[in-house]
Amino acid sequence: MACRKKITVLELINFHVIIKSPGGIIIHVNPIKIPGGVLYLVQGWSDSTRGVEVKQAAYGNEATVLYTGLLAKSGADQVYLHCGFGDPTHWQNVTTQRMDRTPRGWEKTVRLAENKATFCFKDSANNWDNNSGYNWMIGT
Repeated sequence: MACRKKITVLELINFHVIIKSPGGIIIHVNPIKIPGGVLYLVQGWSDSTRGVEVKQAAYGNEATVLYTGLLAKSGADQVYLHCGFGDPTHWQNVTTQRMDRTPRGWEKTVRLAENKATFCFKDSANNWDNNSGYNWMIGT
């Protein structure tokens, strides 16, 4: 499960905040997207058994999902990220987005809602990988 970490705002330049995470990563974020003036970053995590990895993307309100799981191993010609927001048992604003095939696996960067998202995967033949019904989550 991913957790959120508070980061320090270093300076404000032309309506962009330049920030440094505890790990030393410098990123640029539009301050309008910082609710309440506090920015939380997604801490990356990996479920290597099922072939799912989440990484902090270039902007604080985005995460990159990498998938090398069952569908990829079964030779899927296309994998889609099925993603929703809000309560993990009652998804809202659900989208199904085409993932990009990369040398590392299938990847997609998603914009988060309140630093959270729930997701699973499907392929072009409508086979699903939903973590045995538990799905995966970004944020807490």
